[in-house]
Amino acid sequence: MKNSSFFAFSNSVLAMTACATILAGCASTENAALTRAEKTYSEASADKNLMANEEAAAYMKSASTALNKASHNNDLLNSFGEPIDPAEVTAQAFVAEQNVLAAKEVAARQAADAELAQLKAERDAALLAKQERDAGEDARQAAALADQQRAAQELSAALERAKARGAEVQQTGDQIKVTFRKVTFDTNKAEIKPEFQEVLDDLASALTERYPQAKLQVQGHTDSTGPTEYNEQLSQQRAIAVQTFLIGKGLTADRVDTRGLGEENPIASNDTPDGRALNRRVELVVTGIEEQ
Repeated sequence: MKNSSFFAFSNSVLAMTACATILAGCASTENAALTRAEKTYSEASADKNLMANEEAAAYMKSASTALNKASHNNDLLNSFGEPIDPAEVTAQAFVAEQNVLAAKEVAARQAADAELAQLKAERDAALLAKQERDAGEDARQAAALADQQRAAQELSAALERAKARGAEVQQTGDQIKVTFRKVTFDTNKAEIKPEFQEVLDDLASALTERYPQAKLQVQGHTDSTGPTEYNEQLSQQRAIAVQTFLIGKGLTADRVDTRGLGEENPIASNDTPDGRALNRRVELVVTGIEEQ
């Protein structure tokens, strides 16, 4: 009776052992390296920029091949009990993972290089634009300086010609005073003499073309012949005559002011005909020259 119970117990243990063996053979052993490699590959393959990179895609292809081998060998080992060393699965998974990491590194490096190249291109473009602006500004400044020099030369030449016709020129700062000492008006007349017109025309041309912001004050003077009030009116008429002439030559009305000073400021004796002739004069005061 005891022998019968012993054999029954033994058979039960054997049956349980056999079942455990079968279950162990059917169970799949997880390979951590393979799991990690599959996850790494899956995440990388979802990156469109990475997969679009030719060099990175080549690494991903090698990773896929190694991953397929590792997965296949792992299935043979666990599902069919093939005599495959688990270390081989791990090694293939490692190869797959390293290829994925290489692909990511290549893609990142090339993206960084592309960004650096873009930044360099933008910097170079900005530098070139600045150089062009600077060159343009230099050219404008040079042209403006040359224009100023031409203006000064033309005005200086006109003033020298005025001197040659008997005018006196005084310049202080941005003010120029031109006093016409030769006969410019007849007694009791406000008509400009032809020789005076030539000088005015010369000055008007230089001021109109080269000094558009310059202002002029025309000061009329008379000799002492006649009543003081009459002389004041006559000097104003002479100043207006010069103003009208200058406006006719291109100067705008707002640039030319007039003052009639009568006989107040003689530059010669009113006791002689020559002195009185000199006193019948016009003076031009020009300001705003240095502002051009």
